[in-house]
Amino acid sequence: MVLDLNRIIMDAVADKLTTAKKNVYDLNTAMINTYFMCIETGETIYDKTGRTGKPSVDIVYSALFTNKTHTPQVYKLNTSRETTSVYEFTYSKCWSFGAEINMTGLIPVVGANLNAVVGLKHTRQKGNKVVSEHKITWGIDSKVAVPGKHWVMANLVITEEDYSGDFEMTTTFDGQVVVLLGKREKNILDRFEDAFNKHVYRVDFPAMVKEGYEEVRLNVRNIFTPKLGFVNDAQGRPTFKTKGECKCRIGVEQEIIISEFLGEPPKDNDPTFMSLEKEATRKAVKRADRDDDA
Repeated sequence: MVLDLNRIIMDAVADKLTTAKKNVYDLNTAMINTYFMCIETGETIYDKTGRTGKPSVDIVYSALFTNKTHTPQVYKLNTSRETTSVYEFTYSKCWSFGAEINMTGLIPVVGANLNAVVGLKHTRQKGNKVVSEHKITWGIDSKVAVPGKHWVMANLVITEEDYSGDFEMTTTFDGQVVVLLGKREKNILDRFEDAFNKHVYRVDFPAMVKEGYEEVRLNVRNIFTPKLGFVNDAQGRPTFKTKGECKCRIGVEQEIIISEFLGEPPKDNDPTFMSLEKEATRKAVKRADRDDDA
């Protein structure tokens, strides 16, 4: 269920206008101004949360250090890499302004706990499902000690886990919505295009009303009603409870795995490098599985 607030507002405008005004003004090109409407977002509450499946690991950076001398050497290891966390929100009940589902104030199932989510990038929406992404930067600023006549491979391994949870969030509305209607013979959008071409980006509503545009003011307490799915709070303000499920894959931990060997390192195309990376991945998977079972 997606509740379109724009449609509710325009239905209320149509109910308020007389038949004569409906013949004069074009409802299809109306401008809805929500500047005077207060939208208060409540806390995101999760239920039935937990990890799903086993952790996965991935090597995102490898470095080789060779010490050809007879004395120990210390090398600096400094780099950063990015991984992408993917969040999938499936809504069973939500509201929108037009086609885009509102996500204001929504926190992912693990974002608050891992301090990994600063902001979600709304990437794509299909029906009642929204997929968002967030970049996480992993950094290394360390030192690697290599004994004499040895070489060392350092692998940066990132552990990712899948989480899921059911969420709900209450939004409270109050104030007024102002709708501006233009006459049918002059499209209201032309007025805004003229202003934009003149580099005037602020709409002067009082001036437009004087020019013959129709202004309709609506109190949200009168149009966001229980019949439409809203619930009034103790102060008489309409509230709406958004519900759904969040699934995500997110990087939760980084680890540097050091492999030390005597002698000269193999050639670049030597399969030893691949076997070392597989071994580093195996160690990380084994540790992640152990942590998961703990």
